[in-house]
Amino acid sequence: MQLGAKLPEGNVTDKGIERLGCYLAKLLEIRPEDYADEKVTLRKVWLDAVAELMDPQSNPGAYRLCASNVVTEGACPLFLGLAHRASKDSVRSKAFEVLARVAFGCNKGPLAIVADQEFLPTLRAALHRGEIPEKLAALQLAQAVAASPQLEGTTIVPMVTEVAPMMMSQAFPTISKAALEVVISSSFHCPRSVADNMPGSALASLVAEDLTRPSWLPRDPLHILTCGLLVTNLLSEMPLECDADDHSMNLIKLHLAEGHFVEYLLFAMDAALKGCEWPEGTGAFHSPGKLTRCIKVLAEHGYSHRLVSTVEPLAQVIENNLDEQVTRIALQALRVLAEDICCLEVLLAFDAFRNDVLEDMHASGDEKDATELISYLATADQMLSAAQAAFTRAHSRNAPDICTLARIFTKFASFDHDLGLDQVLASLRMVPIGPSAATQVLINETKAHAFNFQSFAELVYGTRSVSGLWPTLMESTSVLYDEIGEVPRLLPLPELLSVFESCSDDTAILRGDVLLEKVLPALSLPTEGTVIEVAFQGITGSGALEFPAFVRWTSQLCRQLAEEEARQANEQAAQ
Repeated sequence: MQLGAKLPEGNVTDKGIERLGCYLAKLLEIRPEDYADEKVTLRKVWLDAVAELMDPQSNPGAYRLCASNVVTEGACPLFLGLAHRASKDSVRSKAFEVLARVAFGCNKGPLAIVADQEFLPTLRAALHRGEIPEKLAALQLAQAVAASPQLEGTTIVPMVTEVAPMMMSQAFPTISKAALEVVISSSFHCPRSVADNMPGSALASLVAEDLTRPSWLPRDPLHILTCGLLVTNLLSEMPLECDADDHSMNLIKLHLAEGHFVEYLLFAMDAALKGCEWPEGTGAFHSPGKLTRCIKVLAEHGYSHRLVSTVEPLAQVIENNLDEQVTRIALQALRVLAEDICCLEVLLAFDAFRNDVLEDMHASGDEKDATELISYLATADQMLSAAQAAFTRAHSRNAPDICTLARIFTKFASFDHDLGLDQVLASLRMVPIGPSAATQVLINETKAHAFNFQSFAELVYGTRSVSGLWPTLMESTSVLYDEIGEVPRLLPLPELLSVFESCSDDTAILRGDVLLEKVLPALSLPTEGTVIEVAFQGITGSGALEFPAFVRWTSQLCRQLAEEEARQANEQAAQ
């Protein structure tokens, strides 16, 4: 399974060209009505000779020229006819082999083959005839066509429809593997067609690394990589929200997130930029352009946190400017990745790349994606610097750091956009800062209706003249929670705040009756017993708790319950 394996030049000598002309002349004497004649079998020796002249191993200096001559001489219809109608499967298989070498060796070959009206019927007949060697030969031709960068995706859609079902052929693993290679290559050209012809459950199994992976599919790094590339190509064509196949989509996301695919993608990208094969010994040379597209799609679908190591290779792709379109995709990929704080920090550290490469591209006025990226980086850099200054001024022991705050902010908006009030309140709950009733009062005092990252950070940490929400509402509670230490059943502070919010009915206090009826069940704590009675007796005054007092009361209750359970266990053990 190779993506762009290196081949000899194939066009530096004319070795075999004259002999090829003689063989083609003899073969072209066969009339279409005679393709099924058994006498055609006698001419298989010429088919063998033509195939050998287009073999990169047998004729490394001229195999491409030979393949080009086959197209120029108009011989593709002949070989399609023999592949379709010859009486012997050995002849049909050899005709398919010749066509596959034409497609691999000549830029015009795939179009000449696919444009022939006999191509699809010939492929269909071979796939349904039942002879394994012939099926494999037909799939090799389909793979040669699918791998061609010259063809438009729509050209091979009918071929995908024929080949995709062959992947489910559990009885013949070699057929399944060959069909998979065709489907993988096709996914780079016509992902919509592949997605339409592949059940979600089948796609999920291809990227699985457990027992749900098909038995015929190896679990080696190359197959994990290429199957991951296939599914990644289809992500934009598949439903992401609730749908009839939502379970399969969730499995696909899980396998991509937790498996080795992203790790192998990074290795492949590094090797591709060095011009090396990966994995070593497989002869697989991967296309930087295809891998760049894959990284962009993964970033767009929420995998940026696992793609930090791709930032430098993408910058290298842009700096090398291998191809105008690939450069543009790499710029777009970096723009998406820059919305992840870890990727952003790596990018901001590339001073030479920003100041030289991107600045030159921006100054030329020809690359709007470079202009957008450099503008975003400048904005983000300014925002982070201002946020860091606010964080430093806060002198807070437990305030969330800049990265944490940035990660929460970018769940709702990128650094070049603002948060509305509802988004700010939702973000604060994730920090956590609350209760919301208290934060909303303090936010209203600022009279602001939208917050960029700088103003959001200053809202949390404070400014030179105004105390921030964290010092005002959470610092003492956070310090208290740390001092409490580990207590059985005590939830983390963000979850305690969430329970407090859900039970306080938009107020900043919890009454005793609410504690009993709503809070204890929400905390999975008992509502009866001596410990509970004593805990409620300890609530004094108005019988209502603000959040800091609630944290202290809950921790004491959890500790007392744990002590009571331990005492009862000891008594039972002593009996």
